[in-house]
Amino acid sequence: MTEQPSVLASRQGDAGEILTLTFHNPSALNALTLDMQVQFLDQIRAAGEDKTIRVIILRGAGERAFSSGGSMDFLDALTTEEACEAMYQRGADIRNAIERLDKPILAAVSGWCIGGGFEIAMCCDMIYASDDARFGLTEVDIGLVPGWGGAIRLPRKVTVNKAKEMILLGRRISAQEAQIQGIVNDVFPKERLFEEVDAIARQLAAKPPLAVRGIKTIVSHGIVDGNVERAAEIEHKLSVYLMSTNDFHEAVDAFRAKRKPRFTGT
Repeated sequence: MTEQPSVLASRQGDAGEILTLTFHNPSALNALTLDMQVQFLDQIRAAGEDKTIRVIILRGAGERAFSSGGSMDFLDALTTEEACEAMYQRGADIRNAIERLDKPILAAVSGWCIGGGFEIAMCCDMIYASDDARFGLTEVDIGLVPGWGGAIRLPRKVTVNKAKEMILLGRRISAQEAQIQGIVNDVFPKERLFEEVDAIARQLAAKPPLAVRGIKTIVSHGIVDGNVERAAEIEHKLSVYLMSTNDFHEAVDAFRAKRKPRFTGT
């Protein structure tokens, strides 16, 4: 019996502090069905509320694709204005939920990362790719615009001319070009991608969680929202507050004692 498309969740780490969410629809290049979109949104929102989770990894099942975006069966169902509006709003809810997370979220991209899959990856804090990964916003080829924020985010990561070229032509680029353009943080051999991303997630999970959340908040307001003044206000408050936390004093004590710090998020 073929397993139904879904979003699988698993936990790693000594205390389960790393959550991996896997788009599981491998026969369709991990295309996102309606049920998968709803599951993913629910899981991201739940992860944001779960204080035991410090880092999140997104990946696709198998090695052929991270995600090829919305499934064609689902796109075929867009026959009414209400259905079209619901699809757009669900995409907006997904990207907002990812961006509002106060913990790092990493995309581990193996193979194809196209359309809505690429838009989801661009919402993440870091993108790591296999050496055969391919990225693209190809909505123009079916008469659409990127509807989940892709045409807004891509020009903030690359030059405007490069973004227009990719979006207007539906051009796909390699992992190596994506790294040169600043879209991808690093490229790994295909067989090592997931273990490398797991190692990075463990490094992040070992950092002081309050400081990590603070850094994400400052960057989000200063760069993502473009509100530099608001970012400066948050930076001021967080800088003063974090100096009074147990994690700060633990880090100082551990440094002096030449031992590994034990952060509690307090």
